[in-house]
Amino acid sequence: MAFNKKALVIGIIIIVAIVTVVRFLMKPVPMTKESVIVSLGEKKDVVDIHADRIVMVEARYKTPVGSDPVSFSLSVGKDGVVTKAETGILGKNSTSIQKQQSFATALPTVVVGKKLSDLSDIDRIGGASLTTNAFNVSLEKLKSQL
Repeated sequence: MAFNKKALVIGIIIIVAIVTVVRFLMKPVPMTKESVIVSLGEKKDVVDIHADRIVMVEARYKTPVGSDPVSFSLSVGKDGVVTKAETGILGKNSTSIQKQQSFATALPTVVVGKKLSDLSDIDRIGGASLTTNAFNVSLEKLKSQL
């Protein structure tokens, strides 16, 4: 009976040790843009891999309850055509957040496939007139980054 208890304790210790080693060795490595740049070498190499340029701007607009920030990011190909459009949801109240989310969902359908230089004031997107106005005001700053 004593032999079985010793074997059981040793077995438990071995299992705990194996689990600990496996958990330590199997930790996921976080992949961030910085880690990709470091692993590829110079920033020039990253630019070669990603043909698009990214232009971004943060804006602030007045709301009935104060003001809210929002950011816009466009990926633009070498030909000047927008290939991706993202909106940073930075609103501080639930209405602003909901409007920014609606705008973010609809923006790509309006600007992707068009030349950034050809974009001008766009009509209200996703029912978010204040966010759309902030985007329109930000267009020149986005264009100037190319």
